[in-house]
Amino acid sequence: MPTFEREFHRHTHGDGIEDRFCLVRDDTRGRVFIVQRCGTNPSLPSEEGDTELSVRDFLEVAGERQSALLKLIGSLVP
Repeated sequence: MPTFEREFHRHTHGDGIEDRFCLVRDDTRGRVFIVQRCGTNPSLPSEEGDTELSVRDFLEVAGERQSALLKLIGSLVP
């Protein structure tokens, strides 16, 4: 069970389906990672699936999702 989770990016497809990206710290596993919640629809109770990504792998690609993560990380440091 994660002890910390913060959404940093959301992409809505034309059909109302959303992909959400969250930074997660799981103290029980001693890990910090990204979770991509695919195919979420706010009007439906279930999700199609989650994908865990390492922060390193996630940042290997440049894009607005990665920029949003770096902005979140920067906001955590006083």
